[in-house]
Amino acid sequence: SAWHGRAKVKIEGCLFTDNQASLAAGALGMDSSFGGDSDVTIASTTFSGNTAHQGCGAIGNFGFSEDSPQGSARLQLTACLIAGNQVTGSGDSDIDFGFSAGAIGNIGGQLAMVACTVSGNKATSFTGGITNVGEDGGTAVADIANCTISGNTAKQIAGLFNAGSGGHATMHVANSTIYGNSSSTTSGDDAAIYSDGSDDGVANITLSSCTISGNNSVGVNHCLGLHGTS
Repeated sequence: SAWHGRAKVKIEGCLFTDNQASLAAGALGMDSSFGGDSDVTIASTTFSGNTAHQGCGAIGNFGFSEDSPQGSARLQLTACLIAGNQVTGSGDSDIDFGFSAGAIGNIGGQLAMVACTVSGNKATSFTGGITNVGEDGGTAVADIANCTISGNTAKQIAGLFNAGSGGHATMHVANSTIYGNSSSTTSGDDAAIYSDGSDDGVANITLSSCTISGNNSVGVNHCLGLHGTS
């Protein structure tokens, strides 16, 4: 795994596979939560078979933590494959429940994804695919275009999770396909896509020219769930 506090990094044509971490990110983590500045661009790269016990199975982009000032964490992914990664934590701790994601977690940062595939990732607790969280006064922005989010599984949100969580979270999804994702909880906060503006947070989500099909949940929301300000 890699962790950058203040850095500008470009990665192209690489393979991150079978890496493991107990915390934060199984393969690649960027941490600017103490006022740092990270700018990471990744193209034509595969993340597969990576595991984290708590946090993010493949990639974590952190611009904020509740005990530190928000930094600038920018992550851009183009034509990447994020497949078969997992986060195995039970969700018993705050850090696992707050941003766990089988594939990618964007916590108080800026995430841009173009022409990527996020498929077959797993979370035993929260989100199978991508998490975008503002977190206690932070601001998180995720722009996802021309991507496929498919076959991800989780106890709660299978595909995409957007949450203010005491901060501001904005997610834009355009010209993308979200299909075949599944969740297993019956609590109600289950869906292929879930946007949550509760707990004094603000969460805004925009879906444009997307195909959403074949997603499954044993709870009440098979496709899209909204809670609070969304």
